[in-house]
Amino acid sequence: MTAKEFAHQLSILGSETGRKYELGFAQIADRLNTADIDGLRQLLGDPKAADDLRYASFFCLATRYRRDRNLGNLTKLHSDFSASFNRDDHPTLDHLQAIHLLALSGASNLNQALWFASRARTRLPAHPGVAHAFADVVVTLLDNDRAVEQSTVDAAFEAVREAIAQERYPKFLVTEARLLGYRGRYDEAAEAIRTAISEEDSNEHDYNLRVNEYMTHAMSLRLHQAKREMRDQVDALKAEVRDVNVGNLQYLAMFTGLLSLVAASIGIAGRVSTAGALLLLPRLGLVLTLAFAALFAIIQLSHRPGRQWIWYLLAVVAAILMLAILSYFG
Repeated sequence: MTAKEFAHQLSILGSETGRKYELGFAQIADRLNTADIDGLRQLLGDPKAADDLRYASFFCLATRYRRDRNLGNLTKLHSDFSASFNRDDHPTLDHLQAIHLLALSGASNLNQALWFASRARTRLPAHPGVAHAFADVVVTLLDNDRAVEQSTVDAAFEAVREAIAQERYPKFLVTEARLLGYRGRYDEAAEAIRTAISEEDSNEHDYNLRVNEYMTHAMSLRLHQAKREMRDQVDALKAEVRDVNVGNLQYLAMFTGLLSLVAASIGIAGRVSTAGALLLLPRLGLVLTLAFAALFAIIQLSHRPGRQWIWYLLAVVAAILMLAILSYFG
């Protein structure tokens, strides 16, 4: 492709702020051969070339390297040329840098990617590609266990929904699916990924890479669902164990009280006459019968939520009876 032919393509695609510009250069990038790539690099490095033509070359090469997952050339391209463009003149530059850093991944890169994607989203709020990139960065941060404010996550979900409303692009559906997974809507997420795979164009240059990526996200969603269900089960078991422990302590307290009553009664019986001890035995038996009846009632009522006040009332009554008997015979 000559510089003149490339300039003609640029004139057809119009302003870089439109989605047509991004999609058009994606198609051109897929068809580039080695000679075309070398020609675009020469054009990009020519200080006499028009700025919009140089930037279009940069945009096209960045798209090709990213689609090929050629991160080495993509990083070198940004390192060598991104600073040569004025951001005020090229509002999509923030967008390109965001998706470049997203491809590199890594904690520091993802944080920077969010900053660039947020700025691009502010400058080009109606651009579906920019909206999707912002959502993609946010959900990738979540995938990497990075802390993200809920308001940012909500904004990402809204952004990808806006992008899909403008253009039903398979990759947009996958990003929506990933965000749905973090909302616990796994069935919807799985369906969205299946739809994306079926709608992906098999003639695209990076079709196999994309489908493989979509399937990886599908497996990650299933793993996330399993982890979440397991965590819920563990929390439920912890709550059950905690309730059992509380119940055991309650029963232990009751038995301790009964043993104290028996021990005190034996001590009292040792200090009175035989006739007095004989009078004590039926009273002690009555007290023990009442105590065990109270214990039985406690066991039954402790398994009924909302009626704990009865448990405490019975405990108080049993304690009063014990104290009364001890005081009477003491």
